[in-house]
Amino acid sequence: MMQLIPLDPNKEDQVAWMYEVRSHSQVVPFFFAPPPSSFQQHVQFLKKFIDSAEREFFIILMGGIKCGYCQIIHRGEEYEVGFALHPDWWGMGIGEMSAKWLINHIKDNCGRKDIVLYVKAGNNRALSLYTKLGFSLEKQEEERCFMRKKI
Repeated sequence: MMQLIPLDPNKEDQVAWMYEVRSHSQVVPFFFAPPPSSFQQHVQFLKKFIDSAEREFFIILMGGIKCGYCQIIHRGEEYEVGFALHPDWWGMGIGEMSAKWLINHIKDNCGRKDIVLYVKAGNNRALSLYTKLGFSLEKQEEERCFMRKKI
């Protein structure tokens, strides 16, 4: 069973898990920015946002085991979402389940705003998944694609 639980910044195991996933050599190429240079830098980044209403972070669990994380960024009239799964959990449908959960969470709790995301150009699995979930490609640049889902 897949669950998303709100990140508890006081639980070092959750914060360390996010850092491990974000810094994993197979995950880094799918992000637009480099990973934090240290665990301390990662903690500082989270502290900057964790107490604001701008971002929500969730730990993704499968059968009670941490397998990734995701976030919602509140941006005026839209919500931006992002995901990162540990490579050990790729290809199991967890990304799709997580995306569906976030879409429903936004519909039920955040109002009827559009959901947007950026995908690294060439990440065909992600592009295919988001298209399947109703996102439309709005703009493609050399390195990234911008997608939107109307709510």
